[in-house]
Amino acid sequence: MIFMIKQYQRMFTFAMVGGCGFLVDATSLFVLSHWLPLPLARGAAFWIAATSNWWLNRQLTFRENKNTTPISQQWGQFLAASCVGFIPNVGCYSVLMWLETSLFMTLGDMNPGSMTEYSARFIQCWPYLAMIPGILLGMVINYTLADRWVFRSAPA
Repeated sequence: MIFMIKQYQRMFTFAMVGGCGFLVDATSLFVLSHWLPLPLARGAAFWIAATSNWWLNRQLTFRENKNTTPISQQWGQFLAASCVGFIPNVGCYSVLMWLETSLFMTLGDMNPGSMTEYSARFIQCWPYLAMIPGILLGMVINYTLADRWVFRSAPA
């Protein structure tokens, strides 16, 4: 029973770190998209967020683990695990961005000149909203890899 409580606490902390990572990711995307094309800005924002998540998870989520892996190797493992989680993350994001483009082009063709202020604001927010489902999908994969590989306790 105590093991289950600790596991749920760890998952909750991992999710909170992920929430901070989302803010880092979205902020980085916003800033970088002023100078880089959106796909490049998205990739760079992911790398920045993954690095901040590694540090926070090391300090908060998995601090009790007796991991003897050198810090640079652990960071590399976390980035590798994050890249595995990034595949469904960016895949989901790409599909949602394509759907948004297709949907608004179709609606515009059906009813030219019908772009409302709400529609325009939605289009502006869409790149950030489209991040959420992919982040959640990637989080499940990232937690599993972080728990079982990156921050695994050394054998006793």
